[in-house]
Amino acid sequence: MIRQGTDSFIYGKDEYPSWFTLASQTGIVKYIYSDGVLADTLIATVKGFESAKVGDTIMVVGDSMVVVPAATAKAYGVE
Repeated sequence: MIRQGTDSFIYGKDEYPSWFTLASQTGIVKYIYSDGVLADTLIATVKGFESAKVGDTIMVVGDSMVVVPAATAKAYGVE
């Protein structure tokens, strides 16, 4: 398990860390709603905005965030 000791959390399962909450307030994280229901979450990364789904691992690496899809996280023991 690599997550231990990193600045990361599982989106939709773990409590949001303060750095993620701050990113939400400053526009680095964008919540997209459709008919009042959360449809998508977009996170600014070095590659541009990436979609984050429930179960994905979100990490801070340097000054940026990285979205690790749930299947990839499981395969590499990051979950």
